[in-house]
Amino acid sequence: MTTAHRPTWHPAVASLSNGGIKNMQSVIVSARDLSGHTKLKFRHAGQNSHDELQARDLKAELLARERLHYDKVRAPSMARTCSRLGRFSP
Repeated sequence: MTTAHRPTWHPAVASLSNGGIKNMQSVIVSARDLSGHTKLKFRHAGQNSHDELQARDLKAELLARERLHYDKVRAPSMARTCSRLGRFSP
């Protein structure tokens, strides 16, 4: 068996006994220690900011769009039903 598995008598830490300077700090910085995403993004005009949403009546817009959709969907089926019955379709 080799001696590689044994602990070292003098650990690889800078100290006065090893000939180094005690409590020497490393100048190497890990990429994971760097700060990232340091700026926040805010909504600009035209991007549904809080003030713009407060000024709009979202419920009325939704109801109007639903009404248009259902009118578009129901109109062809009503025309087919009326033509089968022999009624005049508008």
